[in-house]
Amino acid sequence: MATLPRVRPRSPARAKVRHAVVITSLAQASAALAAAASAGVTLELWSAEGAAASAGAGWFKAVVEAARRAVPGVRFSAVLDCADMPGYALGAFRTGLEAVCFSGSAKVAAKLAQVAEVQGSRLLRRRPRRALDLAGSSDPYAACSDWLAGEQRRPSPTRARR
Repeated sequence: MATLPRVRPRSPARAKVRHAVVITSLAQASAALAAAASAGVTLELWSAEGAAASAGAGWFKAVVEAARRAVPGVRFSAVLDCADMPGYALGAFRTGLEAVCFSGSAKVAAKLAQVAEVQGSRLLRRRPRRALDLAGSSDPYAACSDWLAGEQRRPSPTRARR
């Protein structure tokens, strides 16, 4: 019988850092992707909390697709926050979004996870601990570039000031 090689679990220090940026517009999304391209990192674009109810899945998908066309070749994912509203999560899956965040009950989340799997989407249960929120930033590219440079040295929670 052949022996399998031992696999070492990744230590938290060596784990891949998730670079999450909260966007509320196409300009912010495009600036974040351009900064990620310059820094050579993969990015997660996040909607604002509960944005599925205010902006909608269609709007978020359109922004993500337009940003993808504006800054081609950047590796990123996009997550629409549906808060604790399962109907909005289902709508996001039907729209074809790749990922949604649902903070409602575990029982409902289990059902949504099954739908997500069938649709080829992901269901996340909580927002990232560290994320750059570009709301109110007058220069989202500079804010994102500065934050990504700092994130690669030492992660910390940040809100854009530029």
